[in-house]
Amino acid sequence: MKAIVINRHPGTAVDMEPSISIIPSSAMVSDGKPLFTAGFSTSWAVTPALAFRLSRLGKSIGRQFASRYYDSVMPVMMVKAAALSERPDLQALGCAIDGALIVGSRQPLSDDGSYRLVTSGHELADITLTREDLDTDNAIAVLSSYMTLQMGDLLIVCTTPIEIPVNPGDRLTASLNGVEEALSVRIK
Repeated sequence: MKAIVINRHPGTAVDMEPSISIIPSSAMVSDGKPLFTAGFSTSWAVTPALAFRLSRLGKSIGRQFASRYYDSVMPVMMVKAAALSERPDLQALGCAIDGALIVGSRQPLSDDGSYRLVTSGHELADITLTREDLDTDNAIAVLSSYMTLQMGDLLIVCTTPIEIPVNPGDRLTASLNGVEEALSVRIK
């Protein structure tokens, strides 16, 4: 399992040659497990987003069939170290550090394609993402023209422009469409 992140903000077009990041499963923290920050940076932040779980193997998927390839959604938080943000030559390393992605619990897909993500912790963030903001079907069609999408992969179709600073001792939670604590993590 891996997470594929399309580096775009909600509501912007999915480029036919998208900028992506790949996060390996070894860099993911499961819901409820603590995140241990590494000593190479003293300043950390998280960016809340949504991840769609791919439920089928697929290559060259037509947009009209893309909705058949994902079955659930979960809140995620992408972890960023200030030390890596300041070094453009090391930014790709940020996707592989332990704890690069905090993954919440799987939730059913919304009937209307709209998701409300509320995070709490150091700062409160309340984001509503619509089907048009996410453009998940188009993202799957574009990505599958370049790579085989595997069952169990997580697809983060866009990142929010929100960065929440975190410190050891903080506890972060996220609710998704009213499901409280669909994500919970303690920063250590």
